[in-house]
Amino acid sequence: MATTRVTKHIAAPPGRVYSALTDPDSVQRWMVPDGMTSQVHEFDTREGGTLRISLTYDNPDESGKTHGATDAFSG
Repeated sequence: MATTRVTKHIAAPPGRVYSALTDPDSVQRWMVPDGMTSQVHEFDTREGGTLRISLTYDNPDESGKTHGATDAFSG
């Protein structure tokens, strides 16, 4: 199974960073590249919880890796 590691340093109070990582609405807003739309399908932040998110290109001519114009990931 492949893994991806993303690193970014954020100048913000720890509580705000925690909220950005654990609130599905926040994740849907910030975890999306330019030119794409994010949709959170499942987001359980409890220990052992799961997440499912899809990123869809705004331009229908772009093709995703998972299905059509969409890249989906889960964890």
